[in-house]
Amino acid sequence: MKCSVVIATYNKAWALKRVLESIRSQKPPFEYEIIVVNDGSSDDTEQVCEFYSTEYAYLHRPYFCGPAAAKNVGYRKAKGDIILCMNDDVMLMADDAMQRLCDMKPKTYQAGHVDEIAQNGEWHAIGIGKQMPLFFLTAVPRKHMYAVGGCDERFTMLNYEDNFLMYCLVNGRGLQPEMIPEYLGRHIPHERPPEHWAGDRFEQAG
Repeated sequence: MKCSVVIATYNKAWALKRVLESIRSQKPPFEYEIIVVNDGSSDDTEQVCEFYSTEYAYLHRPYFCGPAAAKNVGYRKAKGDIILCMNDDVMLMADDAMQRLCDMKPKTYQAGHVDEIAQNGEWHAIGIGKQMPLFFLTAVPRKHMYAVGGCDERFTMLNYEDNFLMYCLVNGRGLQPEMIPEYLGRHIPHERPPEHWAGDRFEQAG
């Protein structure tokens, strides 16, 4: 088995460095590759990717209109049996995180819980574990990802493309989402983009 870790990134080289370090610290009993798609960043993302020996792609776009297109570039480059979808701000925390995420039953896709630190200093779960897992840290068989066509690039708002991808995997391919109960990842806190940020930039550019 081979795993393809796919990360789309935009101007978060400082966080991406920590994410890639967490991946390279894993020792899974299978081959893996890391694919990073730079969605037009202006920071030193390319240098970070070179240091960690990732497969690298750069999308030249005069504006940022959501990560769907960048994710699809990474999915198309993937050669692994399983695609491990990761964010550029979510580190692997458990030593066996990659192995556990990729060890899935037939007709399922699998995700790990992700936590982050709150303003009160306590760790809490984010975004996933309520109904179906978002693609912060999610493994999907490549054949099913290709069957649904990856992300719908008409979505420009952040996370909308992932919500629809989940819908397609469940209702179009009959996959059952499964959550690993332990926390396998940790979100790196950073400033949030304003509401409708991606959509606004897309409209302004058009």
